[in-house]
Amino acid sequence: MKVVFISAANSIHTVRWVNSLYERGSKITLISLKNHENKEKNINSNIKIIYLPISGIKGYYLNALFINRIIIKENPDIINVHYASGYGTLGRFIHFKNKLLNVWGSDVYDFPHKSNFHKKVLIKNLSSYKEIASTSYVMAEKTKQYLKNIKIFI
Repeated sequence: MKVVFISAANSIHTVRWVNSLYERGSKITLISLKNHENKEKNINSNIKIIYLPISGIKGYYLNALFINRIIIKENPDIINVHYASGYGTLGRFIHFKNKLLNVWGSDVYDFPHKSNFHKKVLIKNLSSYKEIASTSYVMAEKTKQYLKNIKIFI
């Protein structure tokens, strides 16, 4: 299976996800903002890493054109987006039907409480994905507070 991950390459959670799926036989491409570079070099060398040209918050919006070109070229079976706030925003602009959004704790416990704007961004991001995943039942229930009629895989 060809999987494109869209996540922070410098996050240990991302590292564990991509390495684990690669070890199970998936072909992995990781797309990340360049300011989230994996400096630890702890991602399997057989995993293709692509860094987007625009960093920071604006990168979640302005890299949309670049990422759609990459998706066309990579032709994955599924896109696995991690982090509903930042990378979830970037993933919202991807024109691809098989997208999975993984929520992280700070997505639902911290981010939406910063302001009404942040809450609206989270809701818009959640509503743009057919499939949403959580690593815990408690976090899934918290996520459902923002979008009632969604199914979340745990």
